[in-house]
Amino acid sequence: MGVMNRRYSLGVKVEDASWVGDKTVFACLDGTVKIAYPHSNIVESSQVASCPLFGVSPLGQSKAVFISHSSMLYYFNVEEKIIVKSVSLGIETRLFSLATLGECVSCQIFVAIGGLDSLWILNGHNEKKEMKLGRIASRMGTIVWSVLFVRDGLVASGDSTGTVSFWNTHNATLITSIIRHEADVLSLCLLNGTIYAAGVDPTIVVIEEMSCGEWKDTLTKRIVTRDVRCMTGWGNAVYGGGCTANEN
Repeated sequence: MGVMNRRYSLGVKVEDASWVGDKTVFACLDGTVKIAYPHSNIVESSQVASCPLFGVSPLGQSKAVFISHSSMLYYFNVEEKIIVKSVSLGIETRLFSLATLGECVSCQIFVAIGGLDSLWILNGHNEKKEMKLGRIASRMGTIVWSVLFVRDGLVASGDSTGTVSFWNTHNATLITSIIRHEADVLSLCLLNGTIYAAGVDPTIVVIEEMSCGEWKDTLTKRIVTRDVRCMTGWGNAVYGGGCTANEN
C-alpha cells in the first residue's frame, strides 16, 4: 500500500483539523472553514465566523461542529457548505477543546467543550451542564486542553495540571482522576477501548477500564523525546504529532 503525501496551501493559520467523511476540514484563525479533498488539490473555503475558530469535531459523515473565540458553537454542513445552526454558549472564558458524540438524528447530539477551570456538556436541545475543575494555585487556572467521549455518559479530559479526569455526563459529576504526568496533558486518544494520554512531558500513559468498571493507568512509557500535541489511532497503533516530528 502506497503512502500519499499531499501539501495544501491554505493561506491562513490553522488551529484545528478533522476528517469529516472523506474530506479534511480545517478550523482557521480568520474564521473560515477550509475543506480539502485528499485525492486532488482542490481546497474550498467558507466564512463561518468573524473571529478565530479554535476547534472542529466531526458529526457523522457530512457535518462538523466548530467553536469560536466569541463562545459560539456552529453546526456546519460540509457537503452544502452552510451553517445549519449556531448557538451562543454564554461562556465568558476562552475555549480550548471540543469533542462530539452522536448523529444529527432526533437531536441525540452531545458536545463536550473544555475551557478555563470548567468542562461543559451540551445536548441537542442546547441544555448545558458545567463541571468544575480544581486549581493547583489560586492565581493559576486549570486549562482543559483535550476532551474525549469514551461512550455515551462518559467523557475524559486532559488538563494543564497533568491530570486525566473521567466525568459522568448524566449527572455532571467527577468519577475519578489519574495523575501520572508531570506537566500538561495536551492530547487524548481512544483506541480499541483503551485511552492514551500524552502532552508536554515525554510520557505516554495507557489507561484501561478494569472489570469492576474503574479506570486505571496500566502502563507509562517514555518513548518520545518531545511534547506530543495530538494523537490518533489506526489499526493497532497510536500516532502522535509534535513540533518537529511525528512518532508512533
